Amino acid sequence: MLFLPLSLLQTRKRNSVTELVNAHARALQQGGPGPEAQLAFCDEATATEARELFALAERLNRALTPVAPDEHFVRDLYERLRSAEVPVPSLAERIRRLPPRKQWAAAGIGGAATLTVTAGVVWIAWRSESRLLGLLRRRFEAA
Repeated sequence: MLFLPLSLLQTRKRNSVTELVNAHARALQQGGPGPEAQLAFCDEATATEARELFALAERLNRALTPVAPDEHFVRDLYERLRSAEVPVPSLAERIRRLPPRKQWAAAGIGGAATLTVTAGVVWIAWRSESRLLGLLRRRFEAA
């Protein structure tokens, strides 16, 4: 557990109070030296501010005790999650989730494939029809 205010997340600068509170949090977790040993190297203003934060951290440490879930619950949850049926998204849904440039590419590939299949079907139908018309023409001419 580290004490890291939001302003420190952006600037990545640490001051002595932050370092003290982080050291105190580690001491609470690992059972190291108490806060007074850490405050021996600070000025009075920093020590006062740190003591208030130490008190808050100790209260939180007492109030928020770690909890382990029941083994039966964990096993049951694992089995339910493993056997759960996850709906498989359709091709259109997967394309909708793509970034815009990839959507255009996928649509272009899909469009080209559709045109190719359509042209193939039309060509096969045209060949079949032309053969059929040729047979019918020959039959009517012979008759």
